[in-house]
Amino acid sequence: MTKIFALLLFAFINNCYAQEFYFYSGSRSTVFDADIASCIASPIYTCTPTNNLSQWGEDTYFDIAMDNSENMYYVTAGGSLYRRNMNDENSCEFLGSFNDMISSLTADPENVYAAVFNQLHRYNIVSGTFSVLGDLGNMNAAGDMFFYEGKLFLTVYENYQDDTLYHLLEVNLSNPAESSIFMTLPMPVMAAFSISFEGHSKAYYLMNNGLLAVKLYEIDMEDHVALETGCQFNFNSNTYNINGAAAYYDPGELDHNDPTSVKPYILTNNPVLETINIISTNFEKSKIIQTTLYDIVGQKAKTFYDIDNMDVTGISPGCYFLEIICTDGIRLINKIIIK
Repeated sequence: MTKIFALLLFAFINNCYAQEFYFYSGSRSTVFDADIASCIASPIYTCTPTNNLSQWGEDTYFDIAMDNSENMYYVTAGGSLYRRNMNDENSCEFLGSFNDMISSLTADPENVYAAVFNQLHRYNIVSGTFSVLGDLGNMNAAGDMFFYEGKLFLTVYENYQDDTLYHLLEVNLSNPAESSIFMTLPMPVMAAFSISFEGHSKAYYLMNNGLLAVKLYEIDMEDHVALETGCQFNFNSNTYNINGAAAYYDPGELDHNDPTSVKPYILTNNPVLETINIISTNFEKSKIIQTTLYDIVGQKAKTFYDIDNMDVTGISPGCYFLEIICTDGIRLINKIIIK
């Protein structure tokens, strides 16, 4: 009985630890230790910026990151990078500067990655050197980045005609300009992170829920949609403005996104009110020969013969699956929510 109890206790502790993450409140200049299961957040010791404090953006942090050696990294809006070990409050150290305004940060075992506007930066933990990896084309960093199963993702925005669109970008580390849109986001995301839990990777982001709470959403990386977790942190989102989030996560062997091995994808508006619109894809739309909408039990709801006019007026609100079949055998399925 003692051994069984010990194993159960170990599993419980491990599961709780795996759901731990951190977020930074710029208005409070404080990092919070949070738990997904309990939806409880508590302030922890936060390093104090020391570099160029008279310069704009150097007196407060704009994002945080974690590596798998229990080190937390902080970056100021002015680009100064700091680090401390989570087991030692006296280990705070200034590592240097990206020499650019930084809005997004994440880390793997060897590097710290940072982004601002359309520039992607890197700090090599081993050599202590800073470098610029390249530009992201017409995409601009919105606020955070994270690894998920060997790939790097960045929340971004782009100016499209007279509107601003928000996306999750799959970053091509070999050539950032060839990065591709992974999914759309409802608003600019300032805090996102990933964790390993019960043998699976999970990704999340934080979003203001009115003025009195910050809500946690899970990113379904298979169906490219955001899901409510039922977890929110009940404090004034103006007083506790969230600027970044991080968690322990080992990305494994990095996929540098060789363009020849990129999987086909198609991105649509979601949720849908009247018409399903194709926002972007990485193959020619002329290859699409059939699009069919199915309900959640697999019954055909509608077949579309014109991909530029996929009208869903009259179809009952709910969750559906859009099947796309192409001439070269490509078959894609997107989850669609009709309101």
